[in-house]
Amino acid sequence: MKAKVKVIICFICIILFFTIAGSSIHYWLLPKVKLINPRTGSLKCYADILDVDIRSENKISIAPPKVIDVLSPIYINEEARSIQEEEVLMRYDISSIEDELIVVEEQYAQAKDDLLSFSQAYRKEVLQLQKECEGIKKEKEEGDQLSKQDVDELELRYEFIQERLQLMENEGIYQGTTYDILQYKLDQIEMKRDELKNIKDNNGEIRSPISGHLLGWKGNAWEIIPSDSTLQFVIWLDVSVEELESVINPLIIVDDLEKRVSIEIDSMKQSAEGTEVMFAVSNEDENFPLLLSDTLKLEYLSPASGLLVPSYAFVSDSCLYIAENIWNGNKRIDRARLIEVKVIPGNEQYWIVTDGLIDSANIISNWDRELNDGCEIAIEP
Repeated sequence: MKAKVKVIICFICIILFFTIAGSSIHYWLLPKVKLINPRTGSLKCYADILDVDIRSENKISIAPPKVIDVLSPIYINEEARSIQEEEVLMRYDISSIEDELIVVEEQYAQAKDDLLSFSQAYRKEVLQLQKECEGIKKEKEEGDQLSKQDVDELELRYEFIQERLQLMENEGIYQGTTYDILQYKLDQIEMKRDELKNIKDNNGEIRSPISGHLLGWKGNAWEIIPSDSTLQFVIWLDVSVEELESVINPLIIVDDLEKRVSIEIDSMKQSAEGTEVMFAVSNEDENFPLLLSDTLKLEYLSPASGLLVPSYAFVSDSCLYIAENIWNGNKRIDRARLIEVKVIPGNEQYWIVTDGLIDSANIISNWDRELNDGCEIAIEP
């Protein structure tokens, strides 16, 4: 009797062992998966800023003097940043300025003499022509013995002189004559002389007349916006107007994405350069200089028109696995089912599913081995 009991106990233990071992082996052979549910809400999007323009009614342009051909700049403030009144914009090498001033003074004296000589010659010609006219008139009055031919010749000469005087009077000494060229030359030399003297008096420096924000060196001038101005920014983006119509919380992202400037969009329209977006910023905003960076992006939340699913859950452009369960008697069996959905572009993290998926679906987001449609799976927490 005792022997029979021992045999039965051993048999039951063996059965339990193989049952447990078989279940463990079966579980071990199943793909282990993790599940997520799709979500609704807004999608974080980014748009490259193709170009930036800054507009202000109070923006001023400051051009350096035209003596740059005789003096070499040793410093030009080219950086876009905040600037204080009297801050240096440009500095010249003035080691040769005394020699340049001597040369310019000589040029000025010569140009002045040339203009004076021309003026004197002009007036001399006018007086001579007027005197000749008077002589002809007198000769006709006193010349009773003049032949008809002599009279005709005097009248022709008189008409010619009158036409010449009329032409000189109409054009004038200041119009259409060599005088214009000489006067222009004198004015240019005088301006050059005054600029050189001004640079000498300021130790070779050009300074900002106001405090504000320097928009940088534009190749031939600086643009500065006074500190108390309101600025109108215009940016061009590579996304459509329709995509931006319902944006939420737009931010300008600078450089490495660690700096953000919140903005309120005033208007936008489609243009040949992209979508043109306008927004205002106070010049007193401490973030203003950040908007002058070369590398800007627009970050915004866009309401998704479907369900958001992590991009890594997709096995192709339009297919993903969901978990379903069936009952075999009292035993629940979990299986993977491959479904095809309709997807529209989202961002790098999420894709937008517009059809073929319900919000309560259990999406298989991670798996440790190959899945097949209908295969049994083990769900991990």
